[in-house]
Amino acid sequence: MDKKIAKFTLDTGQDRWIAFLTQPEKILAMSKETLHDYPNLIKAVDLLNESNYTPGQILAYEKYLDSVISWNSTMIESFDNGYEQGLTEGTEKTLGILQELRSKNLSISEIAEKFNIKVELVLQLRDLL
Repeated sequence: MDKKIAKFTLDTGQDRWIAFLTQPEKILAMSKETLHDYPNLIKAVDLLNESNYTPGQILAYEKYLDSVISWNSTMIESFDNGYEQGLTEGTEKTLGILQELRSKNLSISEIAEKFNIKVELVLQLRDLL
């Protein structure tokens, strides 16, 4: 059997998994750079390493994962809120610029200054009227 196992290479997915299942120490000894080409093996190695954690390490790891999930949720919520706010402000600003263009009370440069935007953007909106 050892002769057959020795013939396994990392060339095919089947060989990689058989090598992992029959000789996990061989895979565990591989460098992260080598394993980088095999993302599924990295996941398997990480799971194998996690199975050797003490209860304290597992608790710390779970707290870490909770904090990552919480941070990601906060970032997504913040992005969504910022997007909504930007969309609202942009719409209000565009409507204000269009109103100023229609009233013809201010010059193009004065409108740009009032709304803190480039003159070119005011000209583009004017061309839409």
